[in-house]
Amino acid sequence: IQPISRDGKLYVQLSSEIPGASIYYTLDGSEPGIGNIKYEQPVQIQASTILKAVTVVNDKVMGMKAAEQSFVMHKALGKNVVYATPVSRYYMADGPNSLTDGVRGTFAVGKYWHGFSGNDLVATIDLGEETLVQKITLGCLQNYRDWIFLPQSVTYEISIDGKNFINVGTVNNNISPDEKNPVIKNFTANFSAQHARYIRVTAKNLGECPKGHPGEGKTAWLFADEIIVE
Repeated sequence: IQPISRDGKLYVQLSSEIPGASIYYTLDGSEPGIGNIKYEQPVQIQASTILKAVTVVNDKVMGMKAAEQSFVMHKALGKNVVYATPVSRYYMADGPNSLTDGVRGTFAVGKYWHGFSGNDLVATIDLGEETLVQKITLGCLQNYRDWIFLPQSVTYEISIDGKNFINVGTVNNNISPDEKNPVIKNFTANFSAQHARYIRVTAKNLGECPKGHPGEGKTAWLFADEIIVE
C-alpha cells in the first residue's frame, strides 16, 4: 500500500510481490476477498477510511491477513508544516509534510512517523486562509522497546497572523512511560469554533528514558504521524 499525493489529492497505489497476482480491496474496514473491488488503477481517497487489500492467485487469497492502512481527511491536508526543531533524518516518513498527508501511522516504527530525538515537536501549519477550527488532534506512538515514548503533553495554539497565538487547549498524557506494549494515542483538544489561519502544535518530549528502562537516562524519542485539524 503506497500513498501518493497528486495535485492536492490523495491516492493509493497497490502492488504485490507475486507476478500476475490480482489485488482486491475494501474501503470500509471490512475484510476483502474476490467478491470485492478489483484493483486496476490508483485509488483516490476522498474521505476518512480504512483501506484493506489482499493478493489473490487462482481465486485463492494469499496470506493470513489483509494489508491495512488508515487515512484521515481534514482541513490541514496537504498544507505546509514548519518545524522549530528538525525531524530526525532517520525518521522522515514520506517527507517534510508527513504530518498533513492524511496517512495514519501503524505499529511499524519506521513507516509514516516523524521522529524527534530528545527534542520537543513544535510544528506550525499555514492553512492558507482563515478557516473555522474547533478540534485538533496529534497522533503519537509509544514503543518502549525502541525508546519511543508518548509526549508528556500536547499544546495547541491558533493564530490569524502567524505572530500572535492563543492557546486553545493542552492535553496531558495519561499513559505510563513504563507501559511496555506498543500504544498509538490521539491527543485531542476540542474547543469553541474559532477562525484561524495558523495552527501551532507543541508536543513535550519525555526527554530521557525512564528509570528501569534499558536506556535509562539516555535520550528518548517522540514519534508523531498526523496533525488532524477539524
